[in-house]
Parts: sequence; C-alpha cells; structure tokens
Amino acid sequence: NGVTTRAVSSHSAVIVRVRGIVHEAVEELTVGILLRDRLGNDVFGTNTFHHSSSSQHPAAGDVFQVDFAFPDLALGLGSYSITVALHKRDAHVADSYDWWDRALVFAVTPAERASSFVGVCNLPVSVAWK
Repeated sequence: NGVTTRAVSSHSAVIVRVRGIVHEAVEELTVGILLRDRLGNDVFGTNTFHHSSSSQHPAAGDVFQVDFAFPDLALGLGSYSITVALHKRDAHVADSYDWWDRALVFAVTPAERASSFVGVCNLPVSVAWK
C-alpha cells in the first residue's frame, strides 16, 4: 500500500525498493537482492541482469531506483533479512561495487487466510489420492 514496513502478512503483495546514489561512474550496474531466513539460509535471490532489465551506465552523482515487485510473497512465518548487492553483469563474484548484508530485517506474519504449510515458503502444489 505504499507504506514502508518491517512486518508483512504471508501472501501479501510487496515491493522491495532499492535506491542509491553513484559516487563514481560505473561501466555497468546490476542491482540484486537476496532474502535470507533467520538462520542466514538463502531463500531467494535475483537481480536486474536476470530479468533482462536494460544495463545502466550511471555517472557520478546519478541516483537510481529499482523496484522488485512480489505479487504474492509466499513466505512462511518468521524473521527474514534482505541483502542488497551492486555489481557488474550476472553475479557479484567479480566486479562487485557494494554489498549490504541485512540491509533490512522484517517479519512475516500470518496471512488472512489459514496457512496450509510449514517452512520458509509456500510452493504451489496439488494433492490427489490415487
């Protein structure tokens, strides 16, 4: 609903917004996020390169914003963190510009509808007796 928060209901529509300013010109900028559970296990990660977003070539002083929209954040109840990475190309392994572990810590609370799963994510599944 356009409100900054540190707690969301499971299955809510959520936007993770990353904003920054470039202090030195970079050849290519990829913005990535990584969601981790309370134990530090990787739950989900992606970046602009993997979503065919056009490459950005920001100059010093440029401000950028990237929105990662989750129409159904199907996470289980608990505490999670978001890590943000700024790098070149598809991965942060080489040419990493910046990395923020635990840039945001947030809680997932029960959904309005009853939960029918346990764990860190609610995967689509069908069940049939045979």
